[in-house]
Amino acid sequence: MDQFFKEFKIHSNLFYTFVKNNPIMKKYFNIILFLLVVNGYAQQTFFKESIEQKQERMQWFKDAKLGIFIHWGVYAVNGIDESWSFYNGYISHKDYLKQLEGFTASNYQPQKWAELIKESGAI
Repeated sequence: MDQFFKEFKIHSNLFYTFVKNNPIMKKYFNIILFLLVVNGYAQQTFFKESIEQKQERMQWFKDAKLGIFIHWGVYAVNGIDESWSFYNGYISHKDYLKQLEGFTASNYQPQKWAELIKESGAI
């Protein structure tokens, strides 16, 4: 989590400096900020629903069941949990590309994966 806050601080400082020194960006940023505030107020003010209406709306999620997304790639060779690992500084780009040597489709078994997903009740 510390890494997240460090990156957030770096990116927010860069963004602030860019907007502060660019009058056009400052204008657009203020317009977007205003629209976000108005939108949030409008949603709270005009979109009121009863408990029954919310339950009816949320029934869709219960009926849709579980969704599964399989994200499989080079980054998984060294056990890294995301494909943006080199961009986020978890691994160098050079080391990220070295993983290409170890990435094979030897455990690629889509039929088994589909069966497991079906057993889970997602389909």
